[in-house]
Amino acid sequence: MVKGYARPENGVFTEEVIQQFQIARSTAIYMARLYANHGVDVVIDDVCVPFNFVEQYATLFEMTSVYRVLLYPKADIVVERIKKRGGPLEHINHVPTIYNFLDSMPKDSWIVLDSSDWTIEQTVNAVLSNIPSIHDNI
Repeated sequence: MVKGYARPENGVFTEEVIQQFQIARSTAIYMARLYANHGVDVVIDDVCVPFNFVEQYATLFEMTSVYRVLLYPKADIVVERIKKRGGPLEHINHVPTIYNFLDSMPKDSWIVLDSSDWTIEQTVNAVLSNIPSIHDNI
């Protein structure tokens, strides 16, 4: 990692990039556990790359109270949304790589939602309606 930020090079995730993602995810896992231990419901919003994305979250996914939700809009909708918000436009080049991985990723333990036609509010409502309330289990 150079100067604290590494980028994929031509769609290739170098060791520096993979390390950067691992550091960020280790921090997210630590914070999620800390907040959850204090009664706060936690949501981590992340991109499903690099190829070892699931492995990087393995310690979090071992927890029975964790729900894996994959928002899975159609790829062309993702490109349209990136353009509409004004970028970063270089992310458009990575959409096919991400979808190649997502299409082949086992999703048995995931709640998969096609959010292609939903607003942000509709997406939040769909996520919440697909996750049992933690408070129902107390």
